[in-house]
This record gives sequence, structure tokens and C-alpha cells, in this order.
Amino acid sequence: MRKLIAAIVLLLLFLMLVFKEAQKKQDLAVVQGETPSLLVLALAAAGRGEFGSGEFQGRLNKLDLSLLEPGDILLGGNHGSSYGIFTHAGLYAGDNQVVDMGASSGVYLTEAQDYYNYDWAAILRVKAGSGQKKAAVDYALSQTGKPFFILAPRKEDGLWYCTKLIYHSYLRQGINLESAKEYWILPDSLLKSSLIDVICYSRG
Repeated sequence: MRKLIAAIVLLLLFLMLVFKEAQKKQDLAVVQGETPSLLVLALAAAGRGEFGSGEFQGRLNKLDLSLLEPGDILLGGNHGSSYGIFTHAGLYAGDNQVVDMGASSGVYLTEAQDYYNYDWAAILRVKAGSGQKKAAVDYALSQTGKPFFILAPRKEDGLWYCTKLIYHSYLRQGINLESAKEYWILPDSLLKSSLIDVICYSRG
């Protein structure tokens, strides 16, 4: 029993050191204007007791949806996220419709007002021509009904998570929104792309 207790204590001490080191790396990356790796983000968040995509605190943000144009990207984020400031993304198709995604529903259409239900949200505009934006939206719309799979690799394979679909919708038009070479394409990675302008940001 003593050996087991000692092993548990050592493991906890080790994890504390790992979490602390991850927090240092995350802080350094922020200071340098870089995007920390997903592993660093997850470990730093775990050290703070934060897991998953966070939890909406119930106070609607005041994002100005009147600024939206077809092809814009909507981002939403909540307190307690383990993988970045923003945790979800959708592609605005026009007429108040957003190509969105859920674990149970796959790719589907929703209303732009759904993005009020985040602690903070942003509108991003891709530096692209109107024809490229329309083609990106059309491709995303063609994937409606396709399944959600968070472990899907980057390649275009019909298995999507929110940011992967947006990334490939624009990549097919010759526009690479990647800003960090990670297994996953995170919402924060889109935010930091050199081909993105932030049009609006709001907190609840």
C-alpha cells in the first residue's frame, strides 16, 4: 500500500511539473505572437482544470451580424476551453444561414444568431475574390449531411469537423488558411492566418 501511495504521489508531482511547463510554453508563445501546439494548450488547460470546449456562461455576446457577407467565418468561444480562445467555427452562406456542424448532426445549416450563444464571438473575412468565396460556400453547402469526426486527418476525405471543412472549402479555391502545422486545424489557427481580417469581435 505504501508503494502504491508513493507511486501516486510521484505521478501527481510529475503531472504538476508537466502542467507548469506547458503553461510556461503557452505564455511564451503568446508573448511571441505564435500559436502554441495543441498538446501544450491541452496540458496547460488541464493544469487549470479546464477540459473540452468550455461552457457557455449564459450571457449573450453582441456580435454585429449585419456585417456578415457570404464566405465570412464565424467563430465562437467559451470559458474553460482546453484548446484555445475560440472553440467552434461556421461558414456564412448568406441569407442568415451558416454551414455548421455538430457531433450528432454532422454538417447542417443553422442561423447566424446561434453564434450569440457563446461567451465571445468574432466575424472573420477571408482575403479572396467574390467568386472564390462563392465557390467555397458552394462546396461547404455540398457537404451538408456528411458526418462529423473529430479524429479525421487533414486530408479531404468526407469526414469533417468544423474548421477542417472551412479550411478545405477555401483550399479548393487556392487559398490556404493554415497558420500552424498541427494534426488538427484549430479555430485559433484560422484567426491567425495572414489571409484573414477580423471584422468584428464581441464578448458577452
